[in-house]
Amino acid sequence: MISRFMTRLYRKSELSFACLCLAVYVAGSGLSGALGGLAGLPRLFPALFRLALAVFLLAWVRRGGFCEKFGLFWPRYRLSRACFFLPLGLAACFPLFFCPALPPSAGAALTAVSLACAGFLEELLFRGFLFRALERGGPRRAVMVSSLIFALAHLINLFSGCSPAETALQVVFAAGVGIALAVLVYKGASLLPCVAFHVLNNVLSLFAAPDPRVLLLPLAVCLLVLAVYSFWLLKRLKA
Repeated sequence: MISRFMTRLYRKSELSFACLCLAVYVAGSGLSGALGGLAGLPRLFPALFRLALAVFLLAWVRRGGFCEKFGLFWPRYRLSRACFFLPLGLAACFPLFFCPALPPSAGAALTAVSLACAGFLEELLFRGFLFRALERGGPRRAVMVSSLIFALAHLINLFSGCSPAETALQVVFAAGVGIALAVLVYKGASLLPCVAFHVLNNVLSLFAAPDPRVLLLPLAVCLLVLAVYSFWLLKRLKA
């Protein structure tokens, strides 16, 4: 029943469909975190929610024949062209290069699962559903609007225990990354390299230094690289 409702809504309005899915993800992440805290299982509930939502949406996409539409296929360009992902690789790995912390404990496994599922879901929701829904208004508009919403969505982390300073860093970082990923999806069509980057970036964040002030310098370096990179990509994007 839910799957049929989603299909009808998608056929009627792609933008309404994307907004509904985003609302479910944001609200569900916040609610599962709150319930997990009350139950004394703060890592388990968000991990289960995100894993279940990822499996459900992936099944819906495959059942409806939307894999091509949303980029869930292997890239069709030559591997020699994959060098354009190097700036994103730097952004993903900067905790290991600049401010490594002690390896996470075994108890962080659930957090890793939750972060990996979040990486897949956010790419499917923002660079899949939302970007494609906005694309009819022009690719540049779709890139900028989807990236802005992606950045602002990270404000939800305030309700999951992140400090205002750490959340602000995440919002700024997400804005730069969002533009680069949206352009790459538009140019290369495949969503999977972006999913791989997002999952890697999320999971490696477990190794970052806990004090956000330590991240300021490396984050500034990454944002500068991403700003130049995103500007270069946007200049080559047709209006």
